[in-house]
Amino acid sequence: AAVAGGTVYVLGLQPADQVARVVRYAADHDIEQFAALIPQNAYGSLAAQAFSAAVKNAGGKIAKIERYASANNVAGSLQKIMAALPEGGALLIADGGVELRTIAAQFQSGGVDTHKIQLLGTGLWDEAELGRTAPALVGSWYAAPNPSLRRSFTNSYRNTYGGEPPRIASIAYDATAFAAQVARAAGLSAASFNEGSTFAGIDGTLRLTRQHATERTLAVMKVQQDGTHL
Repeated sequence: AAVAGGTVYVLGLQPADQVARVVRYAADHDIEQFAALIPQNAYGSLAAQAFSAAVKNAGGKIAKIERYASANNVAGSLQKIMAALPEGGALLIADGGVELRTIAAQFQSGGVDTHKIQLLGTGLWDEAELGRTAPALVGSWYAAPNPSLRRSFTNSYRNTYGGEPPRIASIAYDATAFAAQVARAAGLSAASFNEGSTFAGIDGTLRLTRQHATERTLAVMKVQQDGTHL
């Protein structure tokens, strides 16, 4: 988002929106105490800032925030979190992919009991097979675009190219389609992209902001053994 401005618009998914959405959802389900396990990188810094703001806005309390340099050695951080987070609280893990599965494999040594706390995630968790590849995450919540909206796009891509689309493919498609819509209506120029302009895309409705980024409609997904579900 830092590159937005002038003639540049950022149409990708913003971690701050995802963190705010899943924290608010947890607060709406009577969770008051929150903790976070966050990587020491640029994504993590954005997630940490968004987490603090989201918990404050939701009227919750932060029990603990732990940062880590490597996902291979977070058991100690998890132990500190579990010592500070009361039963019934929520733990946000702001990582995905191999790193997330590596962290989940350390739950037992880190003292994480997912029957006593609620796990939260960001759009980095948006993998259809997550419940199978990381069964320790079953029951977790994360915020991401509603996957049912891009189902037809995925099928079309698969039929055309013979494989699964990269996760970024639908975002690129939406960006191109949005630009085409604006060009047809008002000509493709910086002045044509107005604050508040909306577009119903494959990844949900997006709205341009004054900061030249986008606000998106996000769903909260639940990780289950047979996949992820609304």
